Amino acid sequence: MNTKYSISIFLFFVALLFGGVYGQTTHYVTLHVNTEELQNNQNAAAVSYFTVDEATEVLNNDSPESFTILVNVGDNIVWNGLATAPSGEAVEIKKIKYKRGGRIFSNEDIEGEVSVSALVIRDSGDEGYIYTIQFWLGDSNRVYTIDPVIKTK
Repeated sequence: MNTKYSISIFLFFVALLFGGVYGQTTHYVTLHVNTEELQNNQNAAAVSYFTVDEATEVLNNDSPESFTILVNVGDNIVWNGLATAPSGEAVEIKKIKYKRGGRIFSNEDIEGEVSVSALVIRDSGDEGYIYTIQFWLGDSNRVYTIDPVIKTK
């Protein structure tokens, strides 16, 4: 058997093996907002917190501004909003906007209507990807922001 042919077959199977081990994961990040408190308090981080699904590793959850998740290049991230107040007012994630650090998405602004989804295409570097999550409450035109972090493995 030709050596080049054998090496090609070997590399093909190695690629299949690592493709299965390091396949794409979808990370679900939920922003929980006390909507009643937020209407009286302009600091969204003071009345909010994040949760994630079990597939997502959290590096820092001390506050919404320092909230940091760890993902792989090739992973997808989905941001959703949820009201914690009895009013049940909708928390709509409208935009993920680049602030500083390594640019990990294809665009600086990733937009959505109620939630936002983005594919990680680059490494974040040591500092991480610091971004602004912009959200609205229900039909309001007022924009609230929080600046969490994403780091890549």
